[in-house]
Amino acid sequence: MARSRETGIEDRILDAAFKIFGERGFRAAAVRDIAAEAGISSGSIYTYFPDKEDLFKAAVVRAWGKFIRELEGIAAEGLGREELTSALYGRGFAAFGAASPLMKAMFVEAAKFDLVEPYLDRACAALDRIVEPEAAGAGTEPSGLGDEARVRRHAATRTLVLGILASIALLPEAGPQAGIDALKETSAALLQREPFMAAGGST
Repeated sequence: MARSRETGIEDRILDAAFKIFGERGFRAAAVRDIAAEAGISSGSIYTYFPDKEDLFKAAVVRAWGKFIRELEGIAAEGLGREELTSALYGRGFAAFGAASPLMKAMFVEAAKFDLVEPYLDRACAALDRIVEPEAAGAGTEPSGLGDEARVRRHAATRTLVLGILASIALLPEAGPQAGIDALKETSAALLQREPFMAAGGST
């Protein structure tokens, strides 16, 4: 007989999985430790996730989803350039920081579980909308970017996002915030340069 699902338990499991996978990596993390962190029995986890691989993928996809929704929310707010930039650095990097415990494990298992490529393009598309002058709200001049320039900018955005993700994944476990702050400052400078911003666009 199938076990019944309880409201809120899946979120508790995913919160625990985020923490344990982030601390130990996919291979060293044990389902029993995730269950203990969630305050449930090991058997209860299998009511929600068939195996450890599915639980790991669900934890990573959930983290990607939160980050992409944050970017998409910023892009949809119709803010001016200065406000967009501030929101991107503040809220975007807060999301990066929150997800940093799981990033190392995600990159180690990225090829096996296809945990980067499908979500990277969505994140980059949201970033493109943020740095696109037309998305910056009323009173901003159109960028006039042609297709070739947009392709170059998307490629540059991809490289920047991947670099940030990989850099955060490699930060030491003790005191990662200083490294995140340094990446924030570096990316702020890069995003003000071509091919991210259109020539003559507002900054």
